[in-house]
Amino acid sequence: MIHEFAIEPELAATWGRPAEFRYFVRAFGLGTPRIFSRYPNSWKRLVWEASRPDSDLERKRLEEMLAQLSHVMVKRGADFDPNLAWLRNVVREHARIPFSGILTRDGNAEGPVIGAEHLTSSTAWNCPSGLTCSRTSAAFAAALTPLLRVCRKVAFIDPYFGPEKSRHRRPLQAFLRALTDQRPGTPPDEVILMTSMEKNGTADFFLAESQRQLPGLIPQGMTVVLRRLKERVGGEKLHNRYVLTDIGGILFGVGLDEGDPSHSDDLSLLSADQYLLRCRQYLGPSLEFDTPEPDIRLAGSA
Repeated sequence: MIHEFAIEPELAATWGRPAEFRYFVRAFGLGTPRIFSRYPNSWKRLVWEASRPDSDLERKRLEEMLAQLSHVMVKRGADFDPNLAWLRNVVREHARIPFSGILTRDGNAEGPVIGAEHLTSSTAWNCPSGLTCSRTSAAFAAALTPLLRVCRKVAFIDPYFGPEKSRHRRPLQAFLRALTDQRPGTPPDEVILMTSMEKNGTADFFLAESQRQLPGLIPQGMTVVLRRLKERVGGEKLHNRYVLTDIGGILFGVGLDEGDPSHSDDLSLLSADQYLLRCRQYLGPSLEFDTPEPDIRLAGSA
């Protein structure tokens, strides 16, 4: 749903030109299915070292592009050998934990190394902003793994989540594994699960079942925060299911719980405006819902 791409610094150095600037500044970031990999950590410095702007305007465009991309970059935190060319380093890193694609000045239409002139025909580059998948834990996790393994924060929002229900627990376990398995950097900073107060029993029942059922699903070293929300009279309805991260959001058409394997669900990438709205409603300083119960914090033992 959101895919990580590594970009050759020498290629990005040409993006101050008008056509390249307009195309690539819209190709990454909120509301798009692509995220930018900051590999190595000194990537922006390498871009400037490779740049030869023809005018002050081109330099300003490159500065603006790098400033915008800095908000949609994910940090790999991986080793980089300065004695080797960038492409050799990135291919070696790709063998450790794959990128969705590696963009270079020269490359193919298919395969991990994609040439800039082949983008319009590249399957990897033209990744969809929505997909249909089976309502199984494995299918859900596979769809979200490229996003979950690079995000820093994530909120799973399902008003009907019940810790006593295995059809809810299994997808949660698969999502938490996707957050940690083959993760290129450090563990996520924040994992929250939000549900409804009105649909999941009493506070005591929810607390007891959460403490009994969930720690064994959570990887060691991870803490999951459970938060129950209450609708306000005349306020927003607590119904839709989302996965909101710091780099984008996904809407589930049916739910985050497993269903009959013969059934399917439509997963859709939120536009930038939709994403910002839902983050404000569920995660911002002025929530659209009340939170009369204290958060439940569960440390993992899996």
